[in-house]
Amino acid sequence: MIADAILKVAGLPQEAAERAAVGRYYYAVLLSVRLFLDAAFPPKVDRGAEAHAAVLSRLRTITLPHAVLLSADLQALRTLRNRVEYGEETTDTTLSAQTAQAACRKALKLLAALEAATPAPASGAPKA
Repeated sequence: MIADAILKVAGLPQEAAERAAVGRYYYAVLLSVRLFLDAAFPPKVDRGAEAHAAVLSRLRTITLPHAVLLSADLQALRTLRNRVEYGEETTDTTLSAQTAQAACRKALKLLAALEAATPAPASGAPKA
């Protein structure tokens, strides 16, 4: 798990490493989705202060079934990340990190399915 790697490298307390891991899982999915959207559904997604919302908003415009599921999973990961980073001190960080890890794996599988189901651009250029 990412939390174990963070603990080993940074020497952080267990709770801090687990809180950091949740964020890393969320950002792994967010950035993977953004790169896909940039390539398959131009123009590029906004990189400004509203980048998180922009990725979700663009993803929700895709009518393929995997996009709907991926959007819900990305939103759930975002909510988990916000709860762990900004929420109550009583948050079970071990469970949250494990949940984020499983959600990340699921979301990346959905992204792969979405990539496979996305038609090639009309210009004849290869699919991203």
